[in-house]
Amino acid sequence: MTGTSLVVLGPVRAHRDGREIELGSPQQRAFLALLLAHAGEPVSIGALSEALWGGNRPATAAGILHRYAGALRRVLEPERPARAASGWIERTPGGYRFCGPATALDLLVFRRLAVTGGSVEALLGALRVWRGAVAADVLPGVRNHPVFLALERERIAVLKAAVDAALSTGKAKLVLPEIARAAAGAGLDEGLHARLITVLAVAGQRAAALTAYREIRDRLVRELGVEPGPELRRAHREVLVEETRVRKVPARLPADLATFNGRVAEMRELAAARDAVIVIGGMGGTGKTTLAVHWAHRIAADFPDGCLYANLRGFDATAAPVGPVDVLRGFLDELGVPAAQLPQSLAGLSAMYRSVIAGRRVLVLLDNARDDEQVRPLLPGERSSSVIVTSRNSLAGLVAEGARPIRLDGFSDAQARDYLSGRLGAHRVDAEPAAVGELIAACRGLPLALAIVAAQALVNPAFRLADMAVELRAAEGLDGFGDVRNVFSWSYRTLSPAAATLFRRLGLAPGPDIALSAVAVLAPEQRPREMLAELVGAHLITEHRPGRWVLHDLLRSYAGELAEDQEDRAEVLRTLFDHYVRWGAKATELERPDRRAVAVGRPVQGAPLPPFRTRDAALAWFNSEREVLLAALDDAARHRLDLQVCELSWVLTNPQDRWADWYGCLHSKQLQLAAAQRLGDPWWTAAAHYGIGRNYFKLGRHAEAQPHHRAAADILRTLNDPYALANAVMGLGVAAAELGDPLDAAIGHYREAIELFGVAGSVEGEALGHTNLADVLDQRQADPQTAIDHYRAARELHRGAGNRHGEAIVQFNLGELHLRHDRPAEAVDCYRSAASLFGELRQTYRQIESLIELGRSGARDAWVSARELLPGLDTAAAQSLRNRLDQAERDVQRLVSERVIPSP
Repeated sequence: MTGTSLVVLGPVRAHRDGREIELGSPQQRAFLALLLAHAGEPVSIGALSEALWGGNRPATAAGILHRYAGALRRVLEPERPARAASGWIERTPGGYRFCGPATALDLLVFRRLAVTGGSVEALLGALRVWRGAVAADVLPGVRNHPVFLALERERIAVLKAAVDAALSTGKAKLVLPEIARAAAGAGLDEGLHARLITVLAVAGQRAAALTAYREIRDRLVRELGVEPGPELRRAHREVLVEETRVRKVPARLPADLATFNGRVAEMRELAAARDAVIVIGGMGGTGKTTLAVHWAHRIAADFPDGCLYANLRGFDATAAPVGPVDVLRGFLDELGVPAAQLPQSLAGLSAMYRSVIAGRRVLVLLDNARDDEQVRPLLPGERSSSVIVTSRNSLAGLVAEGARPIRLDGFSDAQARDYLSGRLGAHRVDAEPAAVGELIAACRGLPLALAIVAAQALVNPAFRLADMAVELRAAEGLDGFGDVRNVFSWSYRTLSPAAATLFRRLGLAPGPDIALSAVAVLAPEQRPREMLAELVGAHLITEHRPGRWVLHDLLRSYAGELAEDQEDRAEVLRTLFDHYVRWGAKATELERPDRRAVAVGRPVQGAPLPPFRTRDAALAWFNSEREVLLAALDDAARHRLDLQVCELSWVLTNPQDRWADWYGCLHSKQLQLAAAQRLGDPWWTAAAHYGIGRNYFKLGRHAEAQPHHRAAADILRTLNDPYALANAVMGLGVAAAELGDPLDAAIGHYREAIELFGVAGSVEGEALGHTNLADVLDQRQADPQTAIDHYRAARELHRGAGNRHGEAIVQFNLGELHLRHDRPAEAVDCYRSAASLFGELRQTYRQIESLIELGRSGARDAWVSARELLPGLDTAAAQSLRNRLDQAERDVQRLVSERVIPSP
């Protein structure tokens, strides 16, 4: 049996030692194929006869099958002694079965690989065992036997698993050839076609994805008279949403330091190693970040696809190091990947990140790394991008893997003298060489300490450097430190009492930096700018961006140590968080005036009032405070400031929606749930459950959303809050619709939500309920007229409230419904109205979409208007719509040529 193999996953074949074995007549080959397809399971004589001859079974069928088995045994095992048991085809009571080794049959090899694998590569390896359609060359009547059709379904199931694994790990391009081939021969399998559409879109072929959707939709309508189901529609919708996103070019480097000087040798090392992963290592205060940022600005122009920056906060005294999962989500958002497409696992995120930046030239700066494991998932997979890492640790693992280390020590005496000459002027340094030497020795050559000394000298130009050296010696004697904190202490002691208090409190403030408005809350006197100027002059804080200040992590740690003894941490944080909540509530009111107000935050004495008066100003504030607000929420949770956790989570809801930060918002709501349960507050608990459910929905995880919506509804039924209850019940309706629950369940939830929104006086909520109800009726093809009635009800509610955007969306949906049910005149009216409304709202993308569909409905002149509007869009969006417009015109030309519709 050595060297013999059998093939049923494709044309039926047998080989021995590389040479094909003749398997006999077509009928005998079909007999073998049936045994192989059952993969070791017995097949009765009756089943074999029915498969081979159907109703024309000969009287001698059993004898014929016996001869087939004998002939096959002879060719498969020619050296088997007469009357010896066969090692390939065994006679069983009432039938036959294949009994050869599992490694010799391709079907069993396929199943073993599919079961033991799980990775994209393993599943694709299993699929590569197939050589074509199962039993491709057997008699046509036999080939349609259920056992062969079941094997085809098995193949499709493994392919779907491979596609899902590829999408979750950023490897869509690996499965594209396989899914494209399978979809071409898969008939009307909507799940397979939906995956093809998604893979094409993720692989950057969005025009092809839209064409694939249009083709399968046309086939479903033409051959079955039905519209695509939820899975296909969802895939199509995600492509359309993705089309509106412009490919981003991230550019988030911190500001370069205007006073940078020195480090000539290190700059040469950086230039020599620029194509490698560079690790700049050294103790705190040596200027690692300053050097990395300066070098990044110097070479940024060589990276046309942008610069990514993350402060990994590996040594931050006030917060845990930033995990690679959070960094990757931020990077992928910066690169334009929708949150709904992000995998959940670290491995999946890292693979997607590498896939997205493959072929791009991106500069990645990873600052303040803790260890190798924090950095490794953030490294690109190709050398077209460059990486700079800074760390106090050596990151020996990365270096062993090929990273280029650059060790940054303190300045030598000569370098330190040059640095001070550059800051203070050579004449002042040369005038007091002994004092300069003493200052350099006290600073241990650390640039951070030297910068503080230089700042003190610049602020006090009349001071002799010798006097400063005496003061620094006194500071060392008082504190007993032998490191850079001597310099910190000396500089701190020169501050006014108010500035010293502010410095201590800044050491407690979460986030990478702080704005003037928040500084004003922490300042003990109403002179924040004056105190900040004093801290900047002492080089204890830096204005790294206009209006935003940052502490070096060593200074933050020092300030935090001082605060532990002299400040009430909980009260400082409570005051700061109340400020963020009150400003956030005002920004929310401007961003979403339709959102119900919630009384949050307490007045902070002397705090400035929010200056923004417009929605744009509110959005700008949220964007500028993004990292600070998220850090504040985590800090509030860490210190069990539970009311502030709930309020900060509420404030972050709208901006996290707008940022498409579904995972971040899910994290916020989970922190809120824990805090609300500790408080024993039912309203905040229900709101957290609803928020968790809503974000699971955004992530497409409807089964996980459902119990949270149910928990929210159960709590809210005990409270007098019809508006909140309506939202929770609406969530139950969406989950029921998406999960394929009985139609009556979804309808019942939506109708209850509409009634509750009416009680609460929410016109927008009522309109949304009618829209959702119409959508589910349309998707389930249950009652088109009732769906139209609900769309019309939503339209009238939007119209009465003056919500032209809501009215435009409903009109577009109505147009789609009319067109699908062969009502072109009604579709024309709806699409024309939608196009007009979107035009008034200056939503050009949606206006062109409406004009394209208006042309499909019969008003072909709309396509002329659509083409005239294309130049007003960015290149990517315009090209996408141009492709759709071209496809629409081709579709109409085909229908005219087939005489399905009249010539225009």
